[in-house]
Amino acid sequence: MELTELGIILRREFSFIRGNYRILVISWVIMDLAMEMPVPNFQYYVQALGGTGLALGLIGFANFIAMAAVAFPGGYLADKYGRRWLVTTMTFGMALSWLFFAIAPTWHFIILGSIISSLCLIYQPALFAMVQDSLPPERRGMGSSIIQLIPINRSCPLCAQRQSSRLQKFRGLYCNGLGHAAR
Repeated sequence: MELTELGIILRREFSFIRGNYRILVISWVIMDLAMEMPVPNFQYYVQALGGTGLALGLIGFANFIAMAAVAFPGGYLADKYGRRWLVTTMTFGMALSWLFFAIAPTWHFIILGSIISSLCLIYQPALFAMVQDSLPPERRGMGSSIIQLIPINRSCPLCAQRQSSRLQKFRGLYCNGLGHAAR
């Protein structure tokens, strides 16, 4: 098989990646990369704010419980109030929740920000329904597989760390407190 034949096959097989679906994939890739940048330094940030290993465990546990609490109500709210409203509102809520991380004087603010951020994930069922609606029925399996691959960045903390250290130069793009705690 020649390279041009392979290109034709790939173009045909992935021609469904357009419109809303393409925008969702690109925005998720960018968001996932940005969200993973501080991960290698997170424990040091919590420690700099007075937290211990127990605090890290409590943050993770609170995050899990909050996400579990909103799993079922999210689908109901999406159907009752509309997907777009839920996704838009909770995305802004999630973005604002990161202010708790940025201005945290103690690790307790981190746990509060983590809980709020996880509660705002109530929009996930609406977002997944929007993804499925954006795909042709015969490509929904492949489209879902591509979406599932996006968090692969999480298995590459070195990539996130490299990007994080590059962006430390730009204080407006990087949480000032986290940048100091990482040094």
